[in-house]
Amino acid sequence: MQRNAKSKKSSQNKQKRQTRASSMIADQFDHQYVLGHCAQKYAMSLADPFSGPPDACLPVTPACLSRKVRTFVRTQLVTSSTSGDGFATMQPFAGSDLINTTTGGAAAYYSTATYVGGGGAGIPVLNSATAGVNAVSPNSDYVSTSFGVALQCRLVSMGLRVRYSGTELNRGGRVILLEDPEHASLSGTNLATLLANEKAKEHRVGENWITLCTTGPTMPQEYDYQPTATFPLTNSTPLHYLAAYIRSAAVQQVFDVEFFWNWEIIGNNARGKTMSEADDAGVGVVLGAIKSVNDNQLDSRHPLLTASKAGSPADAAKALNGIVQRYAAKNTSGWFAKAIKGVSSFARNAEHYVERGAQIAGAAAPLLALL
Repeated sequence: MQRNAKSKKSSQNKQKRQTRASSMIADQFDHQYVLGHCAQKYAMSLADPFSGPPDACLPVTPACLSRKVRTFVRTQLVTSSTSGDGFATMQPFAGSDLINTTTGGAAAYYSTATYVGGGGAGIPVLNSATAGVNAVSPNSDYVSTSFGVALQCRLVSMGLRVRYSGTELNRGGRVILLEDPEHASLSGTNLATLLANEKAKEHRVGENWITLCTTGPTMPQEYDYQPTATFPLTNSTPLHYLAAYIRSAAVQQVFDVEFFWNWEIIGNNARGKTMSEADDAGVGVVLGAIKSVNDNQLDSRHPLLTASKAGSPADAAKALNGIVQRYAAKNTSGWFAKAIKGVSSFARNAEHYVERGAQIAGAAAPLLALL
């Protein structure tokens, strides 16, 4: 009986030791990748340029002081009175003026009722002199001529969204969303070409926002500050690479449309600057993780956008952590995860002996004190 009781107690003590060891290992080793604060804000700004962190930056080297600015336009587009087609498109443009509106230089364009469309027309050549093509500028503090050596800009995030606002009787149709993979202009792109791109996504027309955001830089100069309002090319070439094309079920239907940009501004003429951190590794993981799902397009079907739309900021943070961990485990820190697994195994095996050594040392301390 005594032997059985002693054996049972020994087994219980062993279980307690294993539980303590597992708890210690979980606290120290189970995490795989932790994003820095600025990298997290950058990710949430990409996913929600409309109401995400207003002080987000693109945290890459070199770290410097910059002014964080959000600009936007809220308006309504109207689909064609003859075909029912409509569109909205935008480019990175940091000025408040309508520069070169007849050659596609404005910040954004959208359709009015006199737009013809139909027959798979797609995004027209962006010219405000064309019937039904309207140009719009954001509420920036600067005009395009303000930019130069003393005032430079860098895009953090941008996005557009459309929402049906007509009668329930006429609600119907689809919205095709596309971010050009190379950030080339979609001006003059017909519907067949839009749909031929593997990134293009179709959404049902509805009363909820249908959203498209940029997935971040695709060319080296997009990581740098540029001395021109037409970002990132200094030759003022239009780059309307975010587009929504609407094929409504009825003609002349009204849609709410919003265009938002988030910027960093530097230079002697910029006021209210705050520090921008440098986290190149974190930015790499954020961009890689975001582009690894939903065919490399940040639209309403992307896990980050669905989490932001359906829940609280905590839900969005949880979704971000999920895709970051999956991406980092396979790419950035896969080797780290394997090393941690080995350390964990060693810790489990060694924990009992370390604990017994401490007990023996404690028991021997009074005897050693007599020497």
